[in-house]
Amino acid sequence: EVAATGVFVSAHPDIILKLGTKEVLYRTRNVGWGCDTQLYDCMEQMAQELPVRLADGKARVLKQYRGNGGVGVWKVQLPMSTSKSEDGRIVALPQSDTIVRVRHAQRGCSQEEITLGEFFGRCEQYFVSNGRMVDQEYQERLPEGMIRCFLRLPTHRQHNLTSRDTDCTIRPPSRNSRLLSTS
Repeated sequence: EVAATGVFVSAHPDIILKLGTKEVLYRTRNVGWGCDTQLYDCMEQMAQELPVRLADGKARVLKQYRGNGGVGVWKVQLPMSTSKSEDGRIVALPQSDTIVRVRHAQRGCSQEEITLGEFFGRCEQYFVSNGRMVDQEYQERLPEGMIRCFLRLPTHRQHNLTSRDTDCTIRPPSRNSRLLSTS
């Protein structure tokens, strides 16, 4: 609405939708900085494929197709020993009534234990209007910090490289750890 009045709002929302800002994580998954990443085009696909990834026993981070500030970004994992036997084999795939640990990355949110079905219900909104979700393996080194690159059009000839502090999907760092931060 603001953009429609002619006010500059960084990038027009229609352009952001076309860019699919988080989809770049999926498209670059095979580049050196990439990791185990999946793109879910619909809720049904996520409901079929996420349980298989969770059964691996590793935490996953799911991000809505676009957004910032941790809105629509979730850390999801099974409680320990839920999905694997002692010898590491998958016992059973998580079902809609399986308890999962979730944490919304938006500031002020805390970890919860809810059913996988309830988590799927919370994510339905991210698929409205051709929305998608990106699913990545949680990166254990995240508390050390992350780098974000902001690139502008070539006519500006300016490239910003900044370090940012971590989001709240992680445990608070110990007193001895150091975070890069410009915030």
